[in-house]
Amino acid sequence: PFEIYAPGLHHLAFNVGKHEQVDEVHALAHKLGAEILDGPGEFPFGPGGYHAVYFLGPDRIKMEVVHMPMAEARYADMMRAIERGSKG
Repeated sequence: PFEIYAPGLHHLAFNVGKHEQVDEVHALAHKLGAEILDGPGEFPFGPGGYHAVYFLGPDRIKMEVVHMPMAEARYADMMRAIERGSKG
């Protein structure tokens, strides 16, 4: 069986584009009977905000759904720069 703190895979994380999507995943996971481990809420990881929820999936693998606004902004800036470069 999967053990959260055993060597190997620790958890799967999914980044979403909006703070509200984290809350929606929490509501869905709770409705489906998942074990909520932490959140949803703000965590002190990374600059610019880190709103996340942690829960166990049906196979007991730890899942994380997170919104990181600063990461989203940096990604958008990078994509704009790539787009500008491809037009040159």
